Amino acid sequence: MSFETNHYSVPETFFESKVILKVYHDKIEFVGFNADIAIATHKKLFSKNNHSLN
Repeated sequence: MSFETNHYSVPETFFESKVILKVYHDKIEFVGFNADIAIATHKKLFSKNNHSLN
């Protein structure tokens, strides 16, 4: 998934699913659209065109 030119990993089972993106000052959180459960959390990248893999 991507946000502000950066790419963040999510589990493969959610790759083509709808998710909710929650953006905080220091982290990015992907939440399942129907489940309201965090499926991935990353430190927010402040530079451009980078990747975060978890």
